[in-house]
Amino acid sequence: MSILSTTGTDLLSLAEASEIRDAEGRRRYGSIDTLRRKVKSGELPHRMIDGKYLVGRSDLDAWRKSKADERAYAELKAAAKRAAKLAPPISRERRELIAAILRGA
Repeated sequence: MSILSTTGTDLLSLAEASEIRDAEGRRRYGSIDTLRRKVKSGELPHRMIDGKYLVGRSDLDAWRKSKADERAYAELKAAAKRAAKLAPPISRERRELIAAILRGA
């Protein structure tokens, strides 16, 4: 079992967590099936009480943020690949200069 970062009143059942909506009315954390999969995989910290999975709201928010960060990185990587395809060839000297700049030299 994964350790929860929160306790007490912060705990929600998977059914309760799955019904929380964002401003547009979409499920904030996903369906109960999604949450159950994330709990079983160990990706989402939880506690089991009386045979029910309970998750902390702060853990749900942290998990949601990590998903958003992963999506943002994937989008950035895809944009960089598209830009690289469209860019003209770069000379060896230019590559070395870019590498030096990125290394902080």
